[in-house]
Amino acid sequence: MREKFERVFLKGKGLHAGDSWIKFDEPLKAHTSLRTGGRAAVFARPEGLDPLKELLLFARDEGVRVHLLGGGTNVLVTDGYHRALFIQTGGFKGIEILNESGGARVKASCGEALKGLLSYCQKAGLSGLEGLSGIPGSVGGAVLGNSGSFGMEIKDSLASADVLGPDGEMKTLTRDQMGFRYRGTALGEDEAVVSAEFLLRRDEPEAIKEKMNDFFEIKKKSQPISEHSAGCVFKNPEGASAGRLIEEAGLKGTKTGGVMISPVHANFFVNTGGGTAADFLALMDMAREKVLKQTGIPLEPEIRIVKDESYG
Repeated sequence: MREKFERVFLKGKGLHAGDSWIKFDEPLKAHTSLRTGGRAAVFARPEGLDPLKELLLFARDEGVRVHLLGGGTNVLVTDGYHRALFIQTGGFKGIEILNESGGARVKASCGEALKGLLSYCQKAGLSGLEGLSGIPGSVGGAVLGNSGSFGMEIKDSLASADVLGPDGEMKTLTRDQMGFRYRGTALGEDEAVVSAEFLLRRDEPEAIKEKMNDFFEIKKKSQPISEHSAGCVFKNPEGASAGRLIEEAGLKGTKTGGVMISPVHANFFVNTGGGTAADFLALMDMAREKVLKQTGIPLEPEIRIVKDESYG
């Protein structure tokens, strides 16, 4: 695969394709919030639409598997060597207010940090996203994962999203066309959310700030937000809390290698130092087995697990 990319993209010793940069055998732990993962055969960070199209078209034509990384949260990349193209979209920046009549339509590029979008909206006096306070990651990843907390999800404020497909064609999808579900959408692994528009309402900046601070303080007390984790590990079963089920199974604080089920919130697994994806997966298996045995309730992963393209 490296030879294919070198032939098409690289010139001399440079690692640039237009305004993209490409690396080979890149350690993925440097690009995930959990700080685990093996190496990527090819890792790219395009900073414009044309390079992103070029990468996706090349991958399609060459039969190369694509994995998109936003802020690297809510994802577990397995150990080993991944024969795939990983695309990190953090180079896409920009937030603008498109319509200020009554409320506002705000457009944000996928690489913007969700925290940054909330701060921008707060200062502009635009309300509707406060419930996402304390959620890490990027705008693109939050849309793909339908991030949410405190009774709201990002789909509640989304108007539309610009999505780039593997054929290099851009399409604008409405909220209904996104196929939103609990912590996900109907989009494929090789479809990239390039930007998103949100319908928000006017409010006083200080009132918005107070809401955001209240939500953030709750998260600080109930979640290990300052530690290396991938966010919530399992989806909440209908009518139940995954964290509570794991806690009631007596697993809070359980550790395998360098990964521990958080003593603060049992649905967060944290890397205490030197943890591997194998440690994380072992804890996931343990939690599923004990909860199923004790309650009969199967736990389903909320995090995205990237493992099908790796080998030891």
